Amino acid sequence: MTDTINITLSDGTTLDDFVTATRDTIASLTKQVETLSGMASSVTAIQLGLASTDSTMAANQEADAAALAGLQEAVKAWAASKASGTTTGTGSTTATGSSATGTGTATSSTGTGTTTTTGTTPTQTGSGGGSTTSAPVNTEGLSLSIAPGTFTFSNIPVGNNTICIVGATNSKTPANQMLWSIVRSSVPLKIDYAGYVDCMASPGVGPITFTVQGIDHIGGSTAQATFSIPVVQIGAQTATRAPGAFTGLPTTGLVQSNKFLTGSAGVVGFNVANNTAAALPQGYVRFVQAFTPGAVPKGSTVDLVSPGVIGVTQCDPINTYSDGSLKTALITVAQPAIASGAAVQYLLGVVGGTTITAPVDLSTALTAAKYALTFDIQMLANDGTASGSPVSIDLVAAMQAAIAGKTASTLQSGPLVTQQRVVVPISGSLYLNADFSAFFDGSIRCDIAVRNDIAMSASGGPIYTSGTITQNGTSVYSWNQLYQTQYQCWLYECGTDARYAASVQLDPAYLIKAAVIQPYGITKGVDATAIVGYENGTASPGWLAPLATNGVDTGMPGTGGRPDIGYETQSATVALITQDPRAVDYCCAQADASGSAPWNIYDAANECFVSTANYPDLWIDGRAALGKPGDPTSQGLTQRQTGTPQNWDLDQAHQPDLSFVPWLYTARRHYLDQVMMQGAWSVVCQYNRPMTIPGTTTVVKQSLWGSQVRGIAWMLRQVSNAGLFAPDGSSYATYFADIMQQNATYGLGLQAYLKPTQGNCWGYLAQDHGQNNFAPWEMYYLLAICGLAGARGYPGWTEITNFFARFAVESALPQADGPYKGAKWCPRDASAYDLFFGIASTNGQAGGTGIVGTPAQTWAEANYWTVRGGQSNSGATWDAATDTIIPGTPNWSHSAGDYGQLTMAGIVWGVRNGVPNAQAALAAFLADPPPYTDAATYQTDPTFSLAG
Repeated sequence: MTDTINITLSDGTTLDDFVTATRDTIASLTKQVETLSGMASSVTAIQLGLASTDSTMAANQEADAAALAGLQEAVKAWAASKASGTTTGTGSTTATGSSATGTGTATSSTGTGTTTTTGTTPTQTGSGGGSTTSAPVNTEGLSLSIAPGTFTFSNIPVGNNTICIVGATNSKTPANQMLWSIVRSSVPLKIDYAGYVDCMASPGVGPITFTVQGIDHIGGSTAQATFSIPVVQIGAQTATRAPGAFTGLPTTGLVQSNKFLTGSAGVVGFNVANNTAAALPQGYVRFVQAFTPGAVPKGSTVDLVSPGVIGVTQCDPINTYSDGSLKTALITVAQPAIASGAAVQYLLGVVGGTTITAPVDLSTALTAAKYALTFDIQMLANDGTASGSPVSIDLVAAMQAAIAGKTASTLQSGPLVTQQRVVVPISGSLYLNADFSAFFDGSIRCDIAVRNDIAMSASGGPIYTSGTITQNGTSVYSWNQLYQTQYQCWLYECGTDARYAASVQLDPAYLIKAAVIQPYGITKGVDATAIVGYENGTASPGWLAPLATNGVDTGMPGTGGRPDIGYETQSATVALITQDPRAVDYCCAQADASGSAPWNIYDAANECFVSTANYPDLWIDGRAALGKPGDPTSQGLTQRQTGTPQNWDLDQAHQPDLSFVPWLYTARRHYLDQVMMQGAWSVVCQYNRPMTIPGTTTVVKQSLWGSQVRGIAWMLRQVSNAGLFAPDGSSYATYFADIMQQNATYGLGLQAYLKPTQGNCWGYLAQDHGQNNFAPWEMYYLLAICGLAGARGYPGWTEITNFFARFAVESALPQADGPYKGAKWCPRDASAYDLFFGIASTNGQAGGTGIVGTPAQTWAEANYWTVRGGQSNSGATWDAATDTIIPGTPNWSHSAGDYGQLTMAGIVWGVRNGVPNAQAALAAFLADPPPYTDAATYQTDPTFSLAG
């Protein structure tokens, strides 16, 4: 339904008359809409707009008409044009299904704002087509420069930030002496530290008029400029499942992992469930399964051996172990019709080499299905007008041509499904990956990745586009005025079948056994209310829109209890422990968000994401020298990374792992790309990788050990994960194996250097937290990542794990050495935020120099320095007059976060690897548990819930 408001004003109409007429019309429309069913969201949007107008008028009661900046601009434009006829304002409300989006546009509201004072008044180009008049610029040369751009809304709720591509920059140097601020706006706005304008209002309003003011606090000068910016709204992508489509899933109590078939003939079980309200027809599900070494011997494959279950399986190997046994594979299953709320249990077992069966022919299938898929895109100028001719791509024809020319790359080929990719260049750094799958029953799926991420070439940069995707003659998706910077991508899925309507459940106990995931406490369960939160999140406006962040924190350097930081993200961990489809959907959306982050840096010349194998000196930071196309000695990218509309701030020390678990549950090739991408990024994001092993002359060329300890952990996590699934024969397989080997060499050399210097307390890494102090919990991030790498068979990593695990184990036990100046080791300090092994630094935490001089040689001395540093849980105090430690009552005052959980994780890996005294340490830890290590806490947030 679409309603149009026509407001006709005669000559002599005052501003108050205009406001009254507008308000009366809005109120009238509100009453009409309230009588129509299904329009509640539209009413809400209109009422919000009315409330905003009321608030603006009330806040400016004592100001003149200029206080109503947006309305004043419209009136000025109307007054200028009334000689040629009547000015009409239009507004529209569009409802689709149960959700509605409102937009309002004043067609002539791009007038100018003028400030009259003395001085020079240059005219500047207004952003988005609006005109701009700058206030005077003083004799010091102070001015404002607003880069062209547009506000972009993705149905963001009120109170959330939506970034406008408008940068306020200072023409005077040094630029950091300027303070930018919004002094007046028709909606709430702010400028962040990077110079971006954030819009705090709900979508659908606009154009937005605002005034930016810059103040030079050194020179005392001020400049102002008023701008009118058009507002665009991006429609949300249709989700895999409509919000609220799940049924019969628990909303209270604990959600436990499902049961899986086992048997002497089987290797691993999996389930396929229907958690929707309707019966599912026959179809196909795909997932990725890893196997333990030797479980599927060379020359064998897997098939269904479930008793009483009829089904067909296709196994497409990804890679193998050194003995030729199957390591990981894509599994496709022809699932039967499944009633609502029901599930089918399967068991995979080893079978001999299968009889050769003709694979599905993708080209023939596309022709037989008469499938049509067109991607139309229009490049735009900064004011939203067309730039150049539109581009129309027949993706089916492109796929057929690639198959005929033998340029299509194949991921799957078998009797159930064949999946191939065609790459379609568009312009500059922009291209499409179209992954077509044809199934035995004739159904078709296609994932379209819109990637603007080609690096190390002569062309590239941000793009501004509108477009449409048309399937079988029907528009299935369109976007409008989307700003996509270089190194960003987004995904859209389409096809002729139900598209993952069935939920795959993987056996977490076997995934742990196969060293795919951390040894989570899978028997504890997860509180259902946490999972309901994920379901509510996936129903949020703008969820899955192009370049949406989908709950990922874009400010990666931010610390605190972030649900996206951990061995895996919180939602991925919940998915692994419970197999609940609501958590799976949530973490898959966050895999889509990995495309929004500007770390997608693809080296088209070498057909892989940028790597030091091809550019040994590459550092993607903007401080690196600008690279040259085709030059392997380049130190930097050939095009700089720029700010994004989502305000991404990347940081290796706080990066979440966004695509690894989604790849397991969906087998989507795009997610495999993202796993490889983040592994590659984790190497080139690091500066000064060549490092000499302390105490030796051995140089490791690609060491990741120069970062913060948590940064080492998360970079190694990404490289290890990428190596686990790197396809045999690919450049990724050799590259990631080499990076892991080089870093194992450095880690082993480092521990050999550290152990003799650390006395009784050996087994820790004091780096980056401060002088003579370190954070044991950061080390336990690293310990668990090293532990999983060792379990995966990467050489050297089990020894590195055991070095750190020794410290976790011994620190949790009473120690017999000492006393030292009255101090005795307190096992509660195993879970302290900070430990001191020398005199406390006065130089702050970050960028510290580690241990200076000789560190504490006994546990008692370590307690002495930790008490002096104010971080001990012993309750003891330091008497400066006598230089002795006065005993006190132990407490948990320095273990208020997840530090106890991380200590537990370190001890768990000690138990798993047979580190001496690990079982005793685990028993002591459980007998006197730190805060937030109880079952109820883990059931609310299981991110670090590891079990021995």
